[in-house]
Amino acid sequence: MASVRFTPPTKAGLWKLYPTEYRAWDNMKSRCYRRSKSTKLWFRYGGRGIRVCKRWRTNFYNFLCDMGPKPSLQHSLDRIDGDYHYCPDNCRWATAKEQARNTSQNRMITFNGLTLCMTEWAERTGIARKNIDARLSLGWSVRRTLTTTTAKYPKNRLPAGQSVKYLKRMARQQ
Repeated sequence: MASVRFTPPTKAGLWKLYPTEYRAWDNMKSRCYRRSKSTKLWFRYGGRGIRVCKRWRTNFYNFLCDMGPKPSLQHSLDRIDGDYHYCPDNCRWATAKEQARNTSQNRMITFNGLTLCMTEWAERTGIARKNIDARLSLGWSVRRTLTTTTAKYPKNRLPAGQSVKYLKRMARQQ
């Protein structure tokens, strides 16, 4: 949601002035209300009960006022809470990277009161994502997983194909 309220110049012909925002608005409605062969993702949206708020459902002007223009062509419409409806409080313009971290398929890890997806923990700790996954699969605690570094390999990276074997050996030693 835009922090400063955006006011488009006029209601007439807005779709011509903001074509990418209009497509985002129209596609949002399609995902929720148009059950057809061309709307392949309907079951993930309308089929789960996801709806568009009354303010936006039939009024592109209201949608554009609430959301503002896209910050860049790399941004697309994203629901902050994937289980909630399309409405001003639950939508934002997000990049593909931001959206990839906001899916129900991510494995979320909580450590020291902070919950992040595994990829974000990998970036913060410098431990490869595959190693975090392998360590947790081996039964390591979250604390041990995210705080144990590997001195033998630079940047906490293990050679391809040796991560599980190496981690099992390290687990026995500790």
